[in-house]
Amino acid sequence: MNGKRAENNAAGRCPERPRADGGEQEPAGGEVRRGSGTAGRDCETRAFRLALPGVLMTSGIFFLTYLIRVIFGPLLPEFEREFGISHAASTRLLMYISAGYSLAVFLSCFLASRIAPRRLAAAASVLGGMTVIGIAATTNPALLPFMFLLLGLVTGPYLNAGFSILRSLGPEPLWGRFIAAHECAPNAGLLLAPLIAGAGCALLGRQGALYCLGALCIGAGTLFSFRCRGGVRTDPPVSLAGLGQALRAPGLWFFVFALGLAISAHFGVYSVLTLYMEDELGIPTEQAALLLSTSRIAAPFAAYAAGRFCARMGTRATMLFAFSLMAAAVGCMALSSFPAFAVGLYVHPLCAALAIPAAFTHLAYSFPKDLPLYMAVGVPVGSYIGLGITPMLLGLWGDSVGFRAGFLMTACLMLAFLPAVLRTGRPGPGRRV
Repeated sequence: MNGKRAENNAAGRCPERPRADGGEQEPAGGEVRRGSGTAGRDCETRAFRLALPGVLMTSGIFFLTYLIRVIFGPLLPEFEREFGISHAASTRLLMYISAGYSLAVFLSCFLASRIAPRRLAAAASVLGGMTVIGIAATTNPALLPFMFLLLGLVTGPYLNAGFSILRSLGPEPLWGRFIAAHECAPNAGLLLAPLIAGAGCALLGRQGALYCLGALCIGAGTLFSFRCRGGVRTDPPVSLAGLGQALRAPGLWFFVFALGLAISAHFGVYSVLTLYMEDELGIPTEQAALLLSTSRIAAPFAAYAAGRFCARMGTRATMLFAFSLMAAAVGCMALSSFPAFAVGLYVHPLCAALAIPAAFTHLAYSFPKDLPLYMAVGVPVGSYIGLGITPMLLGLWGDSVGFRAGFLMTACLMLAFLPAVLRTGRPGPGRRV
């Protein structure tokens, strides 16, 4: 079974199971129903296991397309030394990635009605790998902004395509689990990026490490295009009327700021931590890379646990807990005491890993029928805040008054967002996914 037939069965049906007494098969039911006791839970479990290979393959492509964007944070000191640029100039390169990425995420909602999500995801990996190889070969600093902008443009179409693939793999009650598993990929990317950057530069040099990473993306994208079973159907076309309706929805803008602040803590702060530890804390490069990497070890598990938190506590309670603790952790990083910095360094990735899946799950349950449209509008803005504006501002503050002021401002913004979380509703299919 393959193609659209497999996708139909995965998205809407629970696998049939023969009865123990030899009678007729248990009905597939068409949907995973709540309130059906043990049978319903067994049905959900079978549906999740059936979808797991597709979820893992999709998460693998997400990991690679995310890794080739975030690895440049730990590589910023190398770029500064090699090209002789300042903190503000180096972090501005990350803003170019974010600008291209945000634009591509928006445009991908129009491409998704013409190109199957599976092919969009594969193309993002292949073209991203080619662009990383081009960045590795670049020796002229004037070309770097264009290459980084291109990297964001070619990897941006993945996000909408990836969520379309996930939604095609199983019924709506399992989306929280799928999204949580999917969000393990960027957390794993943040964990491995400093190690890959440090080890790659030590063994192969900056260029050699990027060449290998680009080749891996090309190979993985090619394999994914042939082996992935989900994402066969194209998404419905986006209308201008629907776009205007999305822009007027308060739930969309709540998602934008929730995602932007969560990414700001997750990636924006992360992208300057190597510079901060080297310049202001006097930590050697190798030790800084080790601290940065080990601080992300538990984040993938926290991202997966976010699915359970959202199911049992609801998305609102999960985000309230995550943003409160995340503000405290980022605030600790602004203190001059190294123990306080270490606590913030190890706690804030866990909170961000909870907040991002909760924000996406909240959006998926709020607008289940028009999710690609709302993601195409909300994700670019939220991503640009967290991936572009925040690192750039932190770099400017690092050149002028120090990174601590930037960390403190980020923590204050998170605290100011808590009243909006308290006022939001409680979407979702139930208390258990």
